Amino acid sequence: ATHAQEQVVVKSHTLPAYHLISRHLALMAHMTLRHGITIATCSILALCCGALTDLSPTLQQNAALPRSAFMAPQMLDRSKEMRSALEWALGTGYAAEADFVSRIQDKVKPTWNSLPKSSRGLVDGRSLRSIAHRYFMDSYMLSIEGLDPLQKGNSSLSVRLIEEHAPNYARRMLQGEHLRAGFSLEDVVAMVVLLEQLVSENVRETLTDVMYPRVLLPQDGLDRATMLHLLEENLLSMLLHDASAIYAMVQMNRSLVSNYIEDWDEIKHVASSHLAAFEHFTSHSPVEVDGPRMCGTKSWHPLASSFSFDDAVTVATSLTKSFGEYIQGDCSAVKAKLMDLDSEGTGRVKLSRFYQAALAGEWRFSESKDYLKELGALDESSSWRGPQVIIANYLQAANNCAVTMSHFSLCCRNECEDHMASLEASLGTPTAEPELLLELVAKLTMQEPEDMQRISALRGQLMNIAEAHHGKVPLHGRLFAQWLHYAFPLDCPFPHLKGTTSDISPLSFGLKSIATEVDMYSQMAVVDDHVVPNVTSSENVSIEDVFTLWHHEEELLSEHVHLEAPWEWHRRSPISVVLVLLVATVLTFGARYGFTGHRGKESFPAEVCQTFKSHLV
Repeated sequence: ATHAQEQVVVKSHTLPAYHLISRHLALMAHMTLRHGITIATCSILALCCGALTDLSPTLQQNAALPRSAFMAPQMLDRSKEMRSALEWALGTGYAAEADFVSRIQDKVKPTWNSLPKSSRGLVDGRSLRSIAHRYFMDSYMLSIEGLDPLQKGNSSLSVRLIEEHAPNYARRMLQGEHLRAGFSLEDVVAMVVLLEQLVSENVRETLTDVMYPRVLLPQDGLDRATMLHLLEENLLSMLLHDASAIYAMVQMNRSLVSNYIEDWDEIKHVASSHLAAFEHFTSHSPVEVDGPRMCGTKSWHPLASSFSFDDAVTVATSLTKSFGEYIQGDCSAVKAKLMDLDSEGTGRVKLSRFYQAALAGEWRFSESKDYLKELGALDESSSWRGPQVIIANYLQAANNCAVTMSHFSLCCRNECEDHMASLEASLGTPTAEPELLLELVAKLTMQEPEDMQRISALRGQLMNIAEAHHGKVPLHGRLFAQWLHYAFPLDCPFPHLKGTTSDISPLSFGLKSIATEVDMYSQMAVVDDHVVPNVTSSENVSIEDVFTLWHHEEELLSEHVHLEAPWEWHRRSPISVVLVLLVATVLTFGARYGFTGHRGKESFPAEVCQTFKSHLV
């Protein structure tokens, strides 16, 4: 097709549907005469393809984002709105270096490559949520409420931060037909960029509230002492968000802060260091920024007499996102203490020993038995061991989130993500042969004899998972996550069945989240009455001894899982195979001529739509 004809199609997405069809048919007729393409193929192409779209010049300058190979007509508005959301975060009032968006894309792409996709090469809403959740947890240890699909267990994208603060078009693209259509890699990157900006806007609101009692306005200049005070107040409001009465007390008497936050002096030093880093960075490279920030506003420089409110937002946002690194030290300390109590090396601590440590002064280990069970941190499957605290689940639970805000929390890092990310980068596919997985997982261990022995003992379970899925193991399913838990019991949480646990905070659970001394002594007495075998080290524990919690139920992250064995192809009707080949021809044609088509829900015959059926076990 000529360049002029391509431009006509590019601009035609604003016309009614019948104009689109007539123009595409005319274009197909021209191609038939010029390139000798069969009428049948052109007909399929005319039905499948919609108007071409392209990234706006603004986005092309900011970042080179890949486009979906095919988009349904109902996705046209969604794609436009997704780009509008990205422009809202980056282009309209905001500026971001291209490498910021590029870094996000580089970070999420390995996960994207390994996720199941629809026949259009798009992921579903649950996968979109999973990628975004893993990005923020891995980058900032930031858990945004409603983003983790494994916690909520539904396919809707209900994220309060988006619902309450994002533009209307950004909310619409995550609902109804838009949600069911699927999401491209470009959509995923835009989603992450949007959430990055919304976190910054949330910090802006908090700083505005902090400024109100001091009779300060956003347009007022801030000297260094005031700037530092705002940063400290922002941290206080984060750390005491769930304790409004205590926050009001420390507001009136700042000397009381250390009574409730034992390392407050160290936290103040963290805030001061961030401000000093901002001053140094801005004085040496005033243009470059790490992430979205306001443009058109004056920033601090060495000769300036004051900071702007936007400077405060920039530093406070950076401090919020990096605060997870500070609390990770506390998470590591808790893990080390739990490991000391795990004499058998199973990744579990008997509840009696857990409470014994609490009575000896370890105040962190004070959660009640009912609360631990609600969090999914309690294993009650062994009759002779009694209740056991699952170390990885305990660390990942809501009780260990140092900061709990209205829209997000700062929680302990999921160390299993390192193993999963390595597997995704090595495989790049949603499923894998069990033998290959065993080889890769063995390389991830410390190569200690007991590690290799544990992996070897788990071979049979991995083979069973593959057998249930026609010879391959889905990477993003509950069974493989369960297998990883036993392979890395200290790093990977046990994946409970949906609906059996929750991420409720101690405050929401109420006073019953804390065990009394009577409860602790009672639990210790019950365990003492049991006759427990003499097991003192991991060498005496077989894998079968800790397999009592294993469940055979599968739960897949995505609906777009194609696990059909090759020998099942003969069951298809001949017309179905012919249609698949026609679509393949269309895709090849589109790739040859650089087309980005749009495919409607009614465009494909039902047989083609069913070619790649969802397979949920």
